Amino acid sequence: MMQGLNPALSEMVARGQLDAPKIHGLIRLKNFIDGYAKSNFVSTEQENEQQQKFGTTTDIKTWGDYFQTEIASRFFDAPAADFERILETVRYDVIAALLVFSGKPESFLKEAVQKGHLAIALTEDQWSAEDREDAHLGILAQYFVDMKLDGVALKTQDREWFDRFARAAEVV
Repeated sequence: MMQGLNPALSEMVARGQLDAPKIHGLIRLKNFIDGYAKSNFVSTEQENEQQQKFGTTTDIKTWGDYFQTEIASRFFDAPAADFERILETVRYDVIAALLVFSGKPESFLKEAVQKGHLAIALTEDQWSAEDREDAHLGILAQYFVDMKLDGVALKTQDREWFDRFARAAEVV
């Protein structure tokens, strides 16, 4: 198995469902997310419980593992350009979560989570523009909380990439 690629994806690689560019993109995403996340997807306590209950633990331990396996399993058949855009969107959202919520009061974060939950309770065809924004902000808030991003410094190269991505998205 390739270094940096979660073992849970080995069968997909063996079946030829993930080509080299997708694998490299997934590894980049995992490294990016794990470089920022200050918590694991599965806590030590959860891992111990799994070990006791099932005699084994999951291969999906970090947030990088989670996003890598989730994207690979859901979008493996997407065209290369679409797959890369999905990877970039996740990277963009993690950076956006840092930019939007770092240094903000807890009440701002809680309000974003609450509004996000309310919007997500509706079906997408019922969403107003505000509901769509609330849902997205709620997702970013959840990333911020779950990955424990509070106090994490954004790297200059990631900020520059974020700004380029945002400008390119405005043009489209």
